[in-house]
Amino acid sequence: MIKKIAAVVITASLLLIFISPVKAAESDMGVELSVFPSVITINTTETKYVELNITNNQDVEDSFSLTVWPHSEWAGITPNLEKYKISKLSAGETATSKLYFSVAAGADEIITTFLVSVNSITNPEVSLSEDVIIRVVRKTEIYISKLILDKYYLSEQGECIEITTTISNFGLESGPYRLQTSIKKGPLTIEQFEDYIEKVPAKSTEDVTNRYCFDKYAIATTYYIESNLRTGLNKFVDIRTTSLIINEKPNLVYKKSVTYTPFAQKKTIKVRNEGNIVEENFYVSEAVSDFISKFFYPEQDPVVSEIVDGKVTYKWLIHSLEPGEETEIKFEIRFFSIWFSGLILIILVFFAFTNVYRPKIKKNVTFIGPLKRGKEISVLLEIRNSTIDEIKNITVNDTIPSIAQIVERFDTIKPAISKAETGTALTWKIKSLQPLEERVLTYRIKPVVDIIGSMRLPSAIMSYLNKRKQKKSISSKSVEIK
Repeated sequence: MIKKIAAVVITASLLLIFISPVKAAESDMGVELSVFPSVITINTTETKYVELNITNNQDVEDSFSLTVWPHSEWAGITPNLEKYKISKLSAGETATSKLYFSVAAGADEIITTFLVSVNSITNPEVSLSEDVIIRVVRKTEIYISKLILDKYYLSEQGECIEITTTISNFGLESGPYRLQTSIKKGPLTIEQFEDYIEKVPAKSTEDVTNRYCFDKYAIATTYYIESNLRTGLNKFVDIRTTSLIINEKPNLVYKKSVTYTPFAQKKTIKVRNEGNIVEENFYVSEAVSDFISKFFYPEQDPVVSEIVDGKVTYKWLIHSLEPGEETEIKFEIRFFSIWFSGLILIILVFFAFTNVYRPKIKKNVTFIGPLKRGKEISVLLEIRNSTIDEIKNITVNDTIPSIAQIVERFDTIKPAISKAETGTALTWKIKSLQPLEERVLTYRIKPVVDIIGSMRLPSAIMSYLNKRKQKKSISSKSVEIK
């Protein structure tokens, strides 16, 4: 590799040497260019300059441009002119500028030539070129001579690469060294290998190979591989850089699933980015018939809804989806929504009619304190005709458990009292109740023994005749006394 570079450099240098005298001969009377020094030695990682003296040999004022060739990095050497233009140089006047040369850390030891030229801006016939010969010398006898990859373009996701760094030693045996190999995406280091090299024998090379497998969802871009060689005391020795490209591979995967409930069809559209680029600002769409659209209920509102040929197309905008990321669009087709609403309405009307527009009986107890023998308990029966018609022949029956007895003192209508299997039976007779008319029946009881815990009073029952002379009955809830 070194021999090839040297051959190319020598060929280019000879070409420049043959070219420069020709240009100087054509215009040496109009402008004069001197370079000092014309031959310089530069160590790797260093920058040096040569001084350029430009003299206007014309009889008139003129301006001149300065150029250098190669104009960019060549064999690890980068030229940089201090000035690119010398303005308004009077006849016989001399101006001075500088031409800098910077040598990279990984540059090889070579001798090469750069061509610096001065050209009149007003007269194309007035120009001159001179050579600058550069000799590159390495600071150390050990350096990174090669950094190669087994692949420089990756077309498949999740591919692996092998990175081989060759360390050359032209001097005596030396060591130890630390080799740090980094894989970078922009300023971000995504992987780093640390290798310890005990010794590098004299006049030899040492290969260090590392293998790295990119993630399936590694972003498609240019990655840089950098090998940094340092001594065991962490002193910089050399650095080399190369690059590889992961090619773009877009791959959006759509998956639809459908589930059913008694009243709806639920659909889910899953979109997964299985590619290696960020997918931005794309649409997920679903088309349904105009009739079905009446029952369409999305979890997330679409950004576009359009009707084409009797179908409604809904579109959701996905702003960004990273590689490996998934998003979901969910919606329902509620075929039974109207039926369900009608059913709910019927049920509500039914309950309203049966609960609001029918007679009611409610049983309540007024009592405070423990259930002691002989302590009176007030019982209240509320009767209401909630219908829109008169009810007749009303009978109210209530029962007192055997652990209590009636107190024959009544604040309202006195009931008929009789013995029953489970205690004492109370019966009230009411001739009729007009619509929305209410009656209150009260009585008192007292326990015949001390009761620990609670006592439950059974439900009261009311029977009556409706306007069709049908006998109906309703009951209150039982009441627990604690």
